[in-house]
Amino acid sequence: IEAIIKGDMVSLELAKENNVDPAPVEIIENLKRKLGGK
Repeated sequence: IEAIIKGDMVSLELAKENNVDPAPVEIIENLKRKLGGK
């Protein structure tokens, strides 16, 4: 679990450095739409 958390933190930091919004994940967004979410 610690490795997953570290990987997430690295991803967030890279997104921040590259001015990228880390929140939208295409596959998750598609799933939300199919389930009736936003």
